[in-house]
Amino acid sequence: SYRGDIAEIDHSLIQLGLIKGYLGEVVDEYVSFVNAKSIFEKKGIDITEAQDPSFSSYRSALKIWIHGANGQTLTLGGTLFDDKHPRLTLVNDYFFEAVPEGQFLVVENEDRKGVVGAVGTYLASADINIDSFELSRNKQGGKALSLIKVDGAIDKTLILALEKISHVTTAKSIVL
Repeated sequence: SYRGDIAEIDHSLIQLGLIKGYLGEVVDEYVSFVNAKSIFEKKGIDITEAQDPSFSSYRSALKIWIHGANGQTLTLGGTLFDDKHPRLTLVNDYFFEAVPEGQFLVVENEDRKGVVGAVGTYLASADINIDSFELSRNKQGGKALSLIKVDGAIDKTLILALEKISHVTTAKSIVL
């Protein structure tokens, strides 16, 4: 969904960039701007676009819904500040203004006292330095999601240990 001012322009390059970026992560063959749409169609993946020019939270924003084969959905939103500073502004129902670059831990937890401290303490004990920490909650006492940019590599052992922290429901590692 193209929102705000961006809703009024040609979206073909944005769509092509999204398709190429996605395929570059999930297929083994070489993906170029020339063959990306063809590969996308052969995979049976559909893309639907919509415009929302009345959106006013940001001058322009992009919102993406990704639907999996098993009914799961991931919603991502982003914007560009001053035409040069990209920000990840939405992950599912959580709002952020995170710089979308680097190694991240994505930690979902119950919104309870001490969880952020426990996560930070564990990362310090594992010799993982935090570059930035973005926290959002859907409501007080509900769920919270953290985007934690870290300096070091994340392994499966670290993820499993984070998930054992009281009130942490999931932990994942992503590279943007």
